[in-house]
Amino acid sequence: MTIEWSEGKAIYLQIMDHIIKEIAAGTLKPGQRMKSVREYAVEFGVNPNTMQRALHELEREHILFSARNTGRFVTEDLKKIQTMK
Repeated sequence: MTIEWSEGKAIYLQIMDHIIKEIAAGTLKPGQRMKSVREYAVEFGVNPNTMQRALHELEREHILFSARNTGRFVTEDLKKIQTMK
């Protein structure tokens, strides 16, 4: 995946925007398991710490959620997804 990073905005915020757009577009479905931090870091070409921060912030905003020992998932809250569109 090739993303052109903007100068005036932190990379983790740009990653968050990209993931939110994928959820809003239906590319990532409600309840779908997300890739691992390492997989995403390679895909986006960023440091794993940057990727971890983006995913953590998405969890904090209840766009993603974690399930113990199974990974991160897209929210199943359809109202939340509607507001992202």
